[in-house]
Amino acid sequence: MMPPSRVSRVICPISFRPGFSLLELMIAIMILGIGVVMVATVFPVGLEISRDTIQTTLAAPVAESALNTLLTKVPFFKPIDDPNASSPNPPNATARVLVPNVAATDLDTDIDDQDIQVLSALNVAYAPTSPVFPPVSYRLLPLTQFWTAVPPTTSIWVGLNPAPQTFAQYIDHTRVFTARTGWSAELNSWLDAAVMPSGNLPADLAARTALLTSFKTGSPATPEEFRDQIPTMVLPTIITMAQPDLPRVNLVDQVYPPVELTNTDGSGRTATFVLNELFNRRYMWMAFQRLSITTSSNLRSLSASLAILHRADLYVRFPRQASLPSAGSLYDVRFDLGNPTHRVALLRPQPDSEPLTDSVFPRPWLALVHFNYDPVLDAPTPQPGTVTCSAEVARLLPAGSFFIIARSTPQNNPVYLAGRYFPVLRSEWDPAALASTVDPHANASSFPWAQVEIPKTNAQPAQNVLVWVFPPGITRTSPVEFQTRSPLIGVAPRSFAIK
Repeated sequence: MMPPSRVSRVICPISFRPGFSLLELMIAIMILGIGVVMVATVFPVGLEISRDTIQTTLAAPVAESALNTLLTKVPFFKPIDDPNASSPNPPNATARVLVPNVAATDLDTDIDDQDIQVLSALNVAYAPTSPVFPPVSYRLLPLTQFWTAVPPTTSIWVGLNPAPQTFAQYIDHTRVFTARTGWSAELNSWLDAAVMPSGNLPADLAARTALLTSFKTGSPATPEEFRDQIPTMVLPTIITMAQPDLPRVNLVDQVYPPVELTNTDGSGRTATFVLNELFNRRYMWMAFQRLSITTSSNLRSLSASLAILHRADLYVRFPRQASLPSAGSLYDVRFDLGNPTHRVALLRPQPDSEPLTDSVFPRPWLALVHFNYDPVLDAPTPQPGTVTCSAEVARLLPAGSFFIIARSTPQNNPVYLAGRYFPVLRSEWDPAALASTVDPHANASSFPWAQVEIPKTNAQPAQNVLVWVFPPGITRTSPVEFQTRSPLIGVAPRSFAIK
């Protein structure tokens, strides 16, 4: 019997084993590259979604903080001086003071002599042995009547318990606020959405240093100092628009979170500390106010569109709207819609050329746009929800931003009612159109218009609608460039009844 045959096997050295070909290697690298690119594209989208979620989440508490500030620190003018007047705008309205129930609103838990002085303005008695609060939470009194009930004289306030407090400090301490804070819309036309006067901080470092030197050094800052020293924004307006001629809300209350002027132990904070806190705040709100009248019941209310603003970068700067060419060295942004030159300036708004005027927080501009109207064809646009404007306006309204109607249209269409806001879904404009020399007012048919898409509405076309816009941050290059994200992240409508 023959032994089984053995098959000899030849073992190849490792160096002779077959490997990947060049083609296979290139395919593998290509697949790997596609995967890396796809993963890389996911991260920016995820960051974008995360950022939008955070902003949406924070917009709600910012709006509530604004509402609380308005309700506690911005009382209204009241028509009780002339209760029989048929006009909804009382000609004899006077400044009033909101006197709260300090037993409930005082920042401490003690009812001291000064608290009793303020409670006397409510014409109620407080019994120290009784925990029952007065039956009213606040009362509106004419300012002169309040001074009579609570005289701001040295003999009344010095020596009371606690002695160190001055009258001004106590007024802030007990949350008593005068009516002269900014609701000018109640005494003006209901056609306009006026901006509540606001403060702002300079973006220029040298200007910041100069601002700090205007405060008292080495002593705690007071609300009056921040009200008086922080510059008030000079905002554009129409010569027939309601003028916000009243003092403004303090900037420390308009940022979020609000900046406290005192420490937890009651000691005051220095101006340096408070200003640094303001510079580091990323969120702010502004209020656009309009008077509402219910004809059937003659009820009145103030409608406020609360603009929620966000600074994505602490070093970003926001420009103010350029002054009218005829103003010369003065800063004049009082526009006359009957003046063709002024109308062009609103159709093609420009930033101020002076970098020293840039601010830390966003500031609103006025602009003119067309709703559902094509100025080239002089006819309605085929697609509703189209806003036709210049490239100068479209670059201020990137996708995701908002704009607010500043003046109701003559047709009183509720879609174009002052204070109503619209989100921007898409913005298309040609950068080359910024250099156009065509007059959009005189030669609308040949002007290179841009288009902004908003949610569709069934409203009739409207031309030259006045709107408030918040320009993005600016880069001072030549030419200047605006960022691609709007600082306006949301608008919260609120109403306040006027009894």
